[in-house]
Amino acid sequence: MSKLVAVAVATILAALIPVDLEWKRGSLTLKNSSAYAFAASADLTLSSYSDGTLNDRAVTVLEVVLNEMAGSGVVGRQAAFLDALNIASVVANRAESAGLTQQAIVSVRQEFNGYGIPMRPGAERDLSLAKQAIEQVSAHGPVHKAMFYATPPSTKYLPSGLKPVAQTAGHIFFVDPLRRSYKTAKGYVRPDPSFFTYYSALLHLDMIEPADHGIWMAYSI
Repeated sequence: MSKLVAVAVATILAALIPVDLEWKRGSLTLKNSSAYAFAASADLTLSSYSDGTLNDRAVTVLEVVLNEMAGSGVVGRQAAFLDALNIASVVANRAESAGLTQQAIVSVRQEFNGYGIPMRPGAERDLSLAKQAIEQVSAHGPVHKAMFYATPPSTKYLPSGLKPVAQTAGHIFFVDPLRRSYKTAKGYVRPDPSFFTYYSALLHLDMIEPADHGIWMAYSI
């Protein structure tokens, strides 16, 4: 697609849908926007215990993100935080598109392998990173519109036709152009189509390329 046509399409979409855009190095980049703020707040409760220690098994949103993220002892604190930030974004996206709480999203072992199992070694060390990631997504919105993620070796188990939009030290993150249903604590839910209107259009402008901070966010024009 020519640059002129792509710019015209992006301009029209920006006028129709409230979202922040930023031109940078010849690319159109989605910025975190209040338009992506989600109503379903994350459960940051560490546990039901008064001393604030983690549950033996992951139950809360925070604990599930902790179990899912790459450990800082393996990938380093910055990379671990970015992994948690992207995972928290998927949880937020699913909650927003389904109109459910984040707790209802993560409370399904079939979708989030870290739910309901013992906390991983080193989880307490990464507690502040996971909490910061969830709070950042809550305050500024998800860093992408991905609905699926997996470790590189496990991507073969994901549905076919997904488009990668981000990669961290631990996982690859994907959007689903087909809007397929996923399981929640309330049953199977198909995402609201309005959630993807803008993002799906941008996916067809050209190609996705790596951007700053190790997260694929820019769309080449």
